[in-house]
Amino acid sequence: MAINSVASAGSVALSGTRRESSRAGPPKQFRLAKRSFAHPQPCRLAKRNLDFRGMVDRNDPDVALMLRVKEGDLSAYETLVEKFKQPVMNLVYRLINDIDEAEDIAQNVFVQVWKTRERYEPASKFTTWLFTIARNLGLNEIRRRTRHPADSVDEPRPDNESQPLRVVEDRSSPIPADAALSGELRAKVEEALMDLP
Repeated sequence: MAINSVASAGSVALSGTRRESSRAGPPKQFRLAKRSFAHPQPCRLAKRNLDFRGMVDRNDPDVALMLRVKEGDLSAYETLVEKFKQPVMNLVYRLINDIDEAEDIAQNVFVQVWKTRERYEPASKFTTWLFTIARNLGLNEIRRRTRHPADSVDEPRPDNESQPLRVVEDRSSPIPADAALSGELRAKVEEALMDLP
């Protein structure tokens, strides 16, 4: 397909030919011209309380809540956590598929919100900013798991499911048989020392 573009005063025209191998005959011609529109009307939403980009309404309750958190309002932060803890945990759970880790990461999301509250700018919806933090922390966890896979202590052996794959010794408390042998050995050593002249 060959396309030639021609720019003329105020309009763009594309012309070209297209041949289809299954059809014989003259090529199909097509043409697309840029339409001219009247000057746009001023935005009717300009009277609303919008930020510098005109994208976010500062009267949005979530943005207003976060702006209060930005000023250090702890009660606003608690309200924010209560309102969004379940949606954040749901998002993280869908990413990593582990409920315990999802709770930990959701908690870290809100810790991150508190730490970065002074840098918050309402350039987009608050939930976009919050869920981006949650997504990034969830993806970090996925990367960490890929680099450092954890072994399960309870994983069964492939040939015998009633036995664990690995047995982990508890070295902090002695095994009763070892403790008994150790006691007997100590008694024998003391007896031999007493027999020495």
